[in-house]
Amino acid sequence: MSATLSPSCKPLLRTQIVICLILFSAIFSVFLQVKDFDFLFYDDNQYILENPYVRSGISTSNLGWAVTSTQYSNWFPVTWASHMLDVWIFGLWPGGHHLTNITFHAMNASLLFLFFSSVTGALWRSFFIAALFAFHPMHVESVAWVAERKDVLSAFFWISAMCAYVFYVRRPAPGRYAVVLCCFVLGLMSKQVIVTLPLVLLLLDYWPLGRFDTTRPATSLAASLLIEKLPFVALSALASVITIYVQKAGGSVATLSTLALKLRVENVVVSYVKYIIRLFYPAGLGIMYRHPTDYPAWQVFGAVIVVVGVTVFAIVQMRHRPWFFTGWFWYICTLLPTIGAVKVGISYMADRYSYMPYVGLFIIVSMAVPAGALSSGTLRRITAITAAAAILMSVIITNKQLKYWRNSVTLFTRAVDTAKDSYFAYYSLGYALHNAQRLGEAESSLKMAVTIKPDYPEALLHLGLVMLRQDKLKESHEVFLRAITAAPTMSEAYNGAGVALMNMGRLNEAAGYFKRALTLDSEDAARNLKLLEQLAAGN
Repeated sequence: MSATLSPSCKPLLRTQIVICLILFSAIFSVFLQVKDFDFLFYDDNQYILENPYVRSGISTSNLGWAVTSTQYSNWFPVTWASHMLDVWIFGLWPGGHHLTNITFHAMNASLLFLFFSSVTGALWRSFFIAALFAFHPMHVESVAWVAERKDVLSAFFWISAMCAYVFYVRRPAPGRYAVVLCCFVLGLMSKQVIVTLPLVLLLLDYWPLGRFDTTRPATSLAASLLIEKLPFVALSALASVITIYVQKAGGSVATLSTLALKLRVENVVVSYVKYIIRLFYPAGLGIMYRHPTDYPAWQVFGAVIVVVGVTVFAIVQMRHRPWFFTGWFWYICTLLPTIGAVKVGISYMADRYSYMPYVGLFIIVSMAVPAGALSSGTLRRITAITAAAAILMSVIITNKQLKYWRNSVTLFTRAVDTAKDSYFAYYSLGYALHNAQRLGEAESSLKMAVTIKPDYPEALLHLGLVMLRQDKLKESHEVFLRAITAAPTMSEAYNGAGVALMNMGRLNEAAGYFKRALTLDSEDAARNLKLLEQLAAGN
């Protein structure tokens, strides 16, 4: 095969490059505001600001830690390495870390366009897919949150693996196959959500690659394509085992006693429909959503009808509308790891979970436009105007959504609005307000958190600290006692109770709390005991 491009390919390549440059520029113009945003206390502080390995930049020893670390119930060495590299380049300037996220997002959108335009030949449909991916408001969370680097990074290797797979399919060779595997491994080491890639590759085999459409017997062909994916399946299985082990070890997997099987099943089917609704109506977006304690029967029944009905339609129409089959099952399969069948963390839904699954729905939306609408002059103009309006509306809503991510206070003020009656939203806002020295507002927010969940130890602890800083000594001491009852091994609560008593002049009682905190490994308690000794000596 000639290494040079044929004359007919050169105009197409130039057009693709121009469109990629337009995408890149447009993404940066919309998202560039995040370079002035802060790190968030929510994961950003743990991943970067308080992590000595990341803070010291990239090095051999730090990379060794990244490979073996299961900190924060995650294993993602490539993501850790990217944060270390950011610190080496930008230091602790938040803007630099945000710029890296934007760059990966822009590359992901461009690669998606190149992939679909190359395999379908549908230039403008592919552009529409990439533009929706680039500007949909549901994708703001993955880009504007530094700690969600794992989303944009794993997606980069995911899409790179798809592009490499096309080269392998067009001219199979062990080296090309190895490149696909290498991209997949790097993606797994960025975020294990990429485990569904083997299923995606099979869907791409059906459409748009058309590998099932051959003269070979169907069973023989299916067997060969499945065997081809076995190394990917093995890696996915290994990554899944690692993820479940790490999450369980970190206490992030909810048991059936804390989240009933019935509610999990209902949540799965309803969430599939909710994500579809938010594709077309992205209102009320926030960083967290309150987990329902129950779903109305009509809602569950309606969701089942929608999911089953669309699935049956996709199967029945798979020969006539293969793009619908691939798009729908792309969405169903890629959302499986985060849909809530296995409950991990506090979120039952999250905007970031839609980052790659939405590509399947974007395929359907783009390819559903009849060919006649693109050939007729009037219909073409109407179609182009409608597509442009959809993209423009996405940009406007995304621009508004981005502003909520400016800092922890703006983000969790929004969270309180979107996650009604969520104790964690109120606690997070109170924590952020406390750090911003807005003590009165912090107290109100933390009181709401403990009203909703009276035995929430972290909220009680920070409420006590906020009261202590306002010299509400008696009230803070009572709150610290509640925190101790909720979490008897929380050294900070014992220390806080001791400080409140010390400031009230009850030195002997304070000493008892400091000694208890000291047994629980509190450096603050050791300093306070010394201060107490000095005060006693002064008396």
